[in-house]
Amino acid sequence: MAYKVTREKRIFNRTMMDTGSWVFDGVVIEIVADTYSELITGIDEIPDTDLTWFSEGRLGIEGMPNKVKGKWVARLKTPLENKRREQFVLED
Repeated sequence: MAYKVTREKRIFNRTMMDTGSWVFDGVVIEIVADTYSELITGIDEIPDTDLTWFSEGRLGIEGMPNKVKGKWVARLKTPLENKRREQFVLED
């Protein structure tokens, strides 16, 4: 295996102090490769023009290239779009 690229659509929730909760759509792209150079080749062949490292935590580095169980892994995301207010469901 040279490299494998997978794409996953996700919904992201963001809470902003002044405007409340918002929901966005985005795509998370994961690249898994045997070598670091194959990982970079896989990243270079992604057709999206704007990508950032994917982060679920506060450090902001979780998606950056790292080696896991002998494979190089990186996670990126496309720009968030389709901004909308989070829908609240009131329970009786």
